Amino acid sequence: MVAISLASAFADDAIGQAAKIPFDTPTIVTGVETVCTGVGADAQSDPRWAAYPVKVVLAGKGGQYLGDAQLTVEQNGHAMVSVICGGPWTLFKLAPGHYHVKATVNGETETNDLYAPKTGQGRVIMRFPDQGGTVSPEYMPPMN
Repeated sequence: MVAISLASAFADDAIGQAAKIPFDTPTIVTGVETVCTGVGADAQSDPRWAAYPVKVVLAGKGGQYLGDAQLTVEQNGHAMVSVICGGPWTLFKLAPGHYHVKATVNGETETNDLYAPKTGQGRVIMRFPDQGGTVSPEYMPPMN
């Protein structure tokens, strides 16, 4: 697997600056392997993503996917990684444990707790009820 390292650009005390990560490319940011994905059927069904213990999904009003968010993962009050993802899914390879995630979309911020299990994948859906457009009732994206 190829992972792009952006860690040199970010020291732990400068975590406030988020790294914009490319789509579908495992990227290491401040020591945490991260992927921005979820756009299109190929990306959503990519078997590589099952290896990531944490999946954060962004959803707007009507349940449609959102992107262009800044996400920050914290543990014990310490910011571990901060990224900007253009897609609706952000995956993190985190050690098992409890974390806190903050996501901001178009100036609206939501927070949630998340758990990285020892096996499998933990998932949290960050809901932004004031974001996104109208969704036709015949199409609702799957919330994998």
